[in-house]
Amino acid sequence: MSDKRFADAVRKTRRRKLILSGLTTDFCLVYPAALLIAGGYHVFIVVDASGSWTKEINDAALQRLIQMGATPTNVQSIAGELQNSAAVSDLAAAKKKHPQLFEWFGRYTPAPSLIGMNMPH
Repeated sequence: MSDKRFADAVRKTRRRKLILSGLTTDFCLVYPAALLIAGGYHVFIVVDASGSWTKEINDAALQRLIQMGATPTNVQSIAGELQNSAAVSDLAAAKKKHPQLFEWFGRYTPAPSLIGMNMPH
C-alpha cells in the first residue's frame, strides 16, 4: 500500500478481502500483508505459493503473518472457494471450467524453498 498506484487499484475494487502470495514469504509477502492488515483489509496468505531461503525463515514469517491477523490458505482451497462462488452465480459456466481446473491441478506443484530445490549449491 506504500505504492500509490497499487493502493489506488486496491481501493478501486472496493473489496476488503485480498489474496496474497509473494516470491519470498519473509519479504515479498510480510510487508504488503502488514500494511493491508493495518489498513483494515482481511488478508488471505497462500502459503504454498510463496517460499523462503529456509524452512525456518518461512515458518517465522508465517507465524508473524498469522499473529498480525492474516488467514493462511493454499492454492487448492482458494481455487475451490472461487469455483464455488462462481457456481453460485452461474452453475453451468462453473461446470464447464471443471476439466480445465482439474487439468491444472494435475500440473500444480507448491513453491519449494528457494535454496535447495531451485538453486544449485
